[in-house]
Amino acid sequence: MTMPTDTEEALTPTDKAALTLAIEVTRRESAARRQQIDNFLATREWIYVATFCAGCAQSRSLNLPPWQPSPCFVGDMAAALADPDEQRGYRAAALLRQRMERCGVSKWHPDPVAACEAAEAKGVGGCPL
Repeated sequence: MTMPTDTEEALTPTDKAALTLAIEVTRRESAARRQQIDNFLATREWIYVATFCAGCAQSRSLNLPPWQPSPCFVGDMAAALADPDEQRGYRAAALLRQRMERCGVSKWHPDPVAACEAAEAKGVGGCPL
């Protein structure tokens, strides 16, 4: 898996908040995971660690099999939406990313479905009530 090329300067405040939350959520997973993330933070750029944590947290919250991508790692949305192979999971990830965008949820949010549901309940942006 390749890490995104986003830099901290290019992130919106919503993205930064989601990435910070992703680190917190991933550190709480277990003592071993906390140690791993703390070691990463001591030796790697924050953006690398944060995007890694977002992918891990999304995989957990969505209960994805190892071969399916997290929504945050969908690169070419058009290709993902056109992917006819449902087993690969790219179309489902892209559809969720579209829902996230409509709801104003960062692609880096660790629990995208819960965040979308909360936004939809409030009628945020293009999200229905």
